[in-house]
Amino acid sequence: ATIELQETDPDSFDKYGDELDNDQIRFEEARSIIVKAIASASNGQTRNSNDQTNPRTVRINDSLKPEVLGKDATPIEMRQWTESFEAYYASNRMDTFTIKERQSYFKILLDTELRRCINSKINAETDIFGTNGCIAMLEQDFKVRYPIFTRRLDYFQCRMKEGEHFTDFWARLKEMGKLADVNKLSAEEINVFRGICGCADKELLDEFLKLKEKTEETIEETAKIHEGKLSSRAKLNPTQAIE
Repeated sequence: ATIELQETDPDSFDKYGDELDNDQIRFEEARSIIVKAIASASNGQTRNSNDQTNPRTVRINDSLKPEVLGKDATPIEMRQWTESFEAYYASNRMDTFTIKERQSYFKILLDTELRRCINSKINAETDIFGTNGCIAMLEQDFKVRYPIFTRRLDYFQCRMKEGEHFTDFWARLKEMGKLADVNKLSAEEINVFRGICGCADKELLDEFLKLKEKTEETIEETAKIHEGKLSSRAKLNPTQAIE
């Protein structure tokens, strides 16, 4: 516009020339402001983009990742899985993840039934470890399905498998002993467990297992009553007794 005025009013050429210079200065200032604003916005978007993508670009080390834990796992398998998960958790520094992410990495390693069980007990603030954590809940679930009495029976019934090396059997037995807290058993309790495990009479064994308190006294009393029943039955059915 200033150039057009110079052409139509040549007498004021110098005046309009000064205005043209001022226009150019204002243009450069405006352009500088715009360029800086665009650059600032671009840097902000880059930072936000990095902030959003960094958590997702963390590479998980799967070398220590445990197998999926099933509900039918034994107490030994449960303990081994827990130890493997702890190593997997530590190697990937999952303590830096959000609780939601930690829960996801934990639950994906449980079978459908266990996952359903855990989901019914946790909330958005439940962490993996700790008194009320996911691991504690999982261990409690296994304790309900494998009470201490059952674990002790498994220990006393443990036998070396066909083709198994003795050293492998020995390691398995010691592990079962830890899970069964056999070091806390008294001499009487050991006798009771050995008596129950050594019983070949299935009917009497059922009677033993029904006992609320299993002591040497209750075991002996139950056995006497059972044998008395057998004796009476034999007298009532002598033919069957001979057979």
